[in-house]
Amino acid sequence: MWTPDAYLRRMLINTRRSWWRVGWRREAPVASVPDRAGEADGQDRHAVAEAVRQALGALPARQRAALVLRFFEDLPEAQVADLLGCSVGTVKTHTHRGIRRLREVLGDELVPEDPGPDLDHLVNVPPGRRRDGG
Repeated sequence: MWTPDAYLRRMLINTRRSWWRVGWRREAPVASVPDRAGEADGQDRHAVAEAVRQALGALPARQRAALVLRFFEDLPEAQVADLLGCSVGTVKTHTHRGIRRLREVLGDELVPEDPGPDLDHLVNVPPGRRRDGG
């Protein structure tokens, strides 16, 4: 005969066992609990990605296309020019203006003034020269 009390008791026991088994494998003791969540939670990364998406959405279509093709798709300027049906100089102009606008919207924390030697090749700036010609 079926009784709700026996069913409930069995359900609680099985649930507790499952939690114990899962917790035992996934948790490891540590000396002290960190104050902040680690990098693994990804909240900061998702917040930055959303801010960049919104800022890109606010750009004119040609600037947005130039930036996405150059930096996200990692295409050379000549190929971006072919895809957009314009000259390489126009791609450079759209890229420069788009980066400048992103810097205004996002701030220098996300779009640094000086991209550094690792990013100079992305904006075609010879090392040691600033993008604004100075």
